[in-house]
Amino acid sequence: MHDAAGGAVPLTHDGRVRLLATPGHSRGHQSVVLVPEATDLDAPQLLFAGDAVFSAKQLARDTVGAICEDRPAARRSVIALRAMVARTRTLVLPSHDPAVPQRLAAVGHAPAS
Repeated sequence: MHDAAGGAVPLTHDGRVRLLATPGHSRGHQSVVLVPEATDLDAPQLLFAGDAVFSAKQLARDTVGAICEDRPAARRSVIALRAMVARTRTLVLPSHDPAVPQRLAAVGHAPAS
């Protein structure tokens, strides 16, 4: 398995769903990246960050969460995720971020009703 700095492992034949090691919060922590279809040029990739960061604001502030098993690994994961966001249009979707539904709606992904 690759880490956030080394790339992601494709989980589907088309490579659109990828698994990314983002250790730190816990050993073996993983995030999932959903790459948009090649025909959808305006869509960002979606980063389901789990607990790698607790909010998009935390990632933007370049900080490590208070709850983590391995702070140096968490720091490396945050640095790598920030690099991914800097080089690729990415919508960050942490598990505990209350603004996720609004960010999804802003790019045309309406929450399920």
